[in-house]
Amino acid sequence: MSFINIQVQAAGYEIQVAIPGTPATAGAEMGLISYVQQIYIFALSLVGVAALVSLVIAGFRYMLSDTIDSKDAAKKMIWSALSGLILALAAYLILHTINPDLVNWKIILNR
Repeated sequence: MSFINIQVQAAGYEIQVAIPGTPATAGAEMGLISYVQQIYIFALSLVGVAALVSLVIAGFRYMLSDTIDSKDAAKKMIWSALSGLILALAAYLILHTINPDLVNWKIILNR
């Protein structure tokens, strides 16, 4: 098992496209584990932005609608956005509750 960790740590990858919001730039070398960590953080922030945009659109739909059917559709959209956001954050919370090392990538990098 430790041989696999050594191989993963030793492998350096040259980034072709920089992930937004990370300190690494295109052409920089980054390990596989830290690259996956940056993608995970970027994906969680993308879910948060998508939920915010969906909530704003659904709020405008709710305010501007006249019929009960369209208000119900807007309410359903609001609940869908909130449940998606809760689901994404619950995944992190569940992993952290089971074992904090599952979301602490520095433990893997320091082995």
